[in-house]
Amino acid sequence: MNHRLRSGICISYLCPILTFLSLLNTSTALTVINGTELDNMVPKFKITRDKMSLVVVVGGGLAGLSAAIEAAGCGAQVILLEKEGRLGGNSAKATSGINGWGTRAQAKAGIMDGGKYFERDTYKSGVGGNTDPALVKTLSMKSADAISWLTSLGVPLTVLSQLGGHSRKRTHRAPDTTDGTPMPIGHTIMKVLENHIRSNLSDRVTIMTNSSVTELLNERREHPDGSVQVRVTGVKIRHGDGDETQILADAVILATGGFSNDKTSDSLLREYAPDLPGFPTTNGPWATGDGVKLARRLGAKLVDMDKIQLHPTGLINPKDPANPTKFLGPEALRGSGGILLNKQGKRFVNELGLRSAVSRAIIQQKNEYPGSNGSHFAYCVLNDAARQLFGVGTHDFYWKRAGLFVKADTVGSLAALIGCPVETLQETLEEYERLSKARQRCPVTHKSVYPCTLGPQGPYYVAFATPSIHYTMGGCLISPSAEVQMEDTSYRSPLSRTRSILGLFGAGEVTGGVHGGNRLGGNSLLECVVFGRISGSNAANILFNDSSYLLRDRWSAVTLESSLEDSNGFLLLYFRFPSTLQVSGLDILQSVELRFTRSDQLLYSAMPFTLPYEEGRVGLLLSPGQRDETAVLLRSLIKTQPCKLYISRNAKDDIPHFVELQKLAQELEQRFRLTVVLNHPPPLWPGGVNVLDEIIASVSPGRSSAIFLCGASHEVAPLKSSLLELGYEEKNIVVIVS
Repeated sequence: MNHRLRSGICISYLCPILTFLSLLNTSTALTVINGTELDNMVPKFKITRDKMSLVVVVGGGLAGLSAAIEAAGCGAQVILLEKEGRLGGNSAKATSGINGWGTRAQAKAGIMDGGKYFERDTYKSGVGGNTDPALVKTLSMKSADAISWLTSLGVPLTVLSQLGGHSRKRTHRAPDTTDGTPMPIGHTIMKVLENHIRSNLSDRVTIMTNSSVTELLNERREHPDGSVQVRVTGVKIRHGDGDETQILADAVILATGGFSNDKTSDSLLREYAPDLPGFPTTNGPWATGDGVKLARRLGAKLVDMDKIQLHPTGLINPKDPANPTKFLGPEALRGSGGILLNKQGKRFVNELGLRSAVSRAIIQQKNEYPGSNGSHFAYCVLNDAARQLFGVGTHDFYWKRAGLFVKADTVGSLAALIGCPVETLQETLEEYERLSKARQRCPVTHKSVYPCTLGPQGPYYVAFATPSIHYTMGGCLISPSAEVQMEDTSYRSPLSRTRSILGLFGAGEVTGGVHGGNRLGGNSLLECVVFGRISGSNAANILFNDSSYLLRDRWSAVTLESSLEDSNGFLLLYFRFPSTLQVSGLDILQSVELRFTRSDQLLYSAMPFTLPYEEGRVGLLLSPGQRDETAVLLRSLIKTQPCKLYISRNAKDDIPHFVELQKLAQELEQRFRLTVVLNHPPPLWPGGVNVLDEIIASVSPGRSSAIFLCGASHEVAPLKSSLLELGYEEKNIVVIVS
C-alpha cells in the first residue's frame, strides 16, 4: 500500500489484491484490506458474526427503512420505531428525485458525468457551512450503487433532469405509468420499501408505529487519559396510549429527520434561526428535531445548526393562501424549463441557480401574495414543452387535483393574471425564446442551460411560488461509517477531535456534515439511502465474540478510514475494525506487521499511535522510508504473476516514483509493463490518453483475467460501469477505492 498511489489506476492479471495490511510484534496479526477477495465478492452477509444483533431504528422515513433493510440483510433482528401512525415522513413528500452519477440511465442518455463534477457541485452548494470531504466522497462514491439498489427493489428510476446547482443531468425520477398516472418519487420509493419489509422481512423487522423515543439509554466510562466514552444500550419509548417501555439493544440508529417544523417548547428552529419561524414550511408536523435533541443530551457534536434551507417553490394554494404548510413544488418544475417572473412581468434570476440564490432573489422582489400573512412570491410559468418534460400526469396532479396551477391561454391572459403590461411581458418572453433557441448566456440572470424553449406562444401554466422552510442542513456529526460523533477534548488524536458514541448511528436529515451551508437538490434522498444502508450494516455487525480484534493466531482484515501526512513525511493511518465496540488488543508500543492479502510477503512493521483501549480502530505510523517502497512492493507481486500497471494522471510530473517505475519496467520487461495515461497530454505526447481504451486493448471481455481498478472513487466507478457495459464480467473486476 502506498498512500501516494491512490490517484492512480492499476490493472493486474491474476495477481494478489493490491490491498494490504497485517500486524504483529512477534506473533500478533492484522491485515488492512482496502479491497475485496475476488472469489468472495458477493457474500450472503456483509460480515460473518457469531452473535445476532438487536438493532433499533428510530424513524420510518427513507433513511430508517434503508437502514432496517440493510441491517436485516446482514443478519440482525430489527425494531423500527415511528412516532406517527404510518411510515413515510418527509421522504414520502419528496418530489425532485435522487442524484446519482455513473448510472445506467445516464449511460443510455449519453451523459458524461463523474465524481469530481458531483462533488464540486455539492461543495459549491454548501459554501458557508462545514462540508466534510469524507462524507461527500462517501455520498458520491456510493451514489450509483444507491440507484442500482432502489432499482433492484422495483423503483423505476429512468427519468433524468438537471436541477438547480447541478452541472450535469443526474437527478433520477420515476416516469408516469402507461395510462398517464404520475409516480411521485418520494411516495413511490417509500411504498416499494415498506412493501418489501412487510412482505419479505417480517421475520426480521418489527414495525412499531405511534411510538416516540424519549431517551437513549446509555453507559459512560472514563478512560485513564480523562476522556469519557459513551455507549448507547437501548431506548425508552412512549406509546400512543401513554405507556412507557424500555428496549435494550446492541445498536440504535437515529433516522428521525430534521427540525423544519419545530414549534415545540424547546424549538431548535427558534434557538438557531430566530428570524425564520415566520416563514411557511413544506414539512409535516413531525419534523421537530427529536433525534438531534436525544443525541445532544449524550454530548453529540452538532454542526451547521443555523443552516436552514428555504426552498424557492413552496406552492401557495390560492384557496388557502394563509396556510403555514405549503405544498412542495418540485425542483423539476424549473429543471424542466419553467421560468420565474415578478409582478412587472420580468425574469430576475437564473431558475437553475442554487436554492439559496433563487429564494433570496424572490424575497428581494418584495411581491407579497394577498392574504398570505406576508409571503413573498413569484410566478412559476411553464408552457406545453416544459409540461411534457416534467410529466403531463404529474403536472395534472398539481394542476387539476391539488389546484395549485392556473392556466393562461395567451400572453394577454398571462399579463392579466400577473397584473403587468402586456408589452413588457411580450418583450420578456421573446427575449427568453431567442436566448433559449440560441443557447446563449442570459446577460441579466447569467442562465446558460435551457431545458426547453419557452416564448410568446401559449398556453401557459402558472403557479405561485414562495420560499418556504424546507430542510435543515445541520444535525449530529457522523463519520463516514455513520457513527454519531462527540467532542473529544481530552484525547490528543492527530487526526480527529471527535470520538464515536458507541452503538449510536445516524442517517438522513438528523445528521450534519454532508451538505454544508446549503443542500444540493436531489442529495437528500441519496443521503438517506447511502448512510441509511451504511448505518444498518455497521449496526448489524456490532457484535463479535472477540472484544479484541487483532489476534496472535490469525491475520485480521480492517478498513482504511483516514490518513494524514505530517511535515516530516510520516504517514499516520487510521484503520477501522468491523465493530465499533472492539479494541485492538495491542500492548503499548507493540508493533504491527503489514502484508498483501493472499501473500506471505511481509511489507512493513508499523508502530501504533492509538491507545490500547480505544474502541473501533487502530492508528499506525509509517516512516518516510517505509512509504517509498513502491518498487519493492511491485517486485513482490511480479514474483508470483505477471502484472501491467496503468497510471492515470493529469500531467507527467504528477506521477509518483516515475523514474523507479521506468527502471523496474526495463529490468523486468517480460513480467512487468508500465503504461502512463495523461488526462491533459502535452504536445507530441505518444502515450495513452484514455485509460479505458488502454484496458480494452489489453484485456478482452471473454478472458478470465482479474482486473483491479485502484484509485479515487470518481475514477474507478465510471471505469467499472463502462467495462460492464462492454461485456466484462463483474466477478473479474475488483474496485479498490482509496
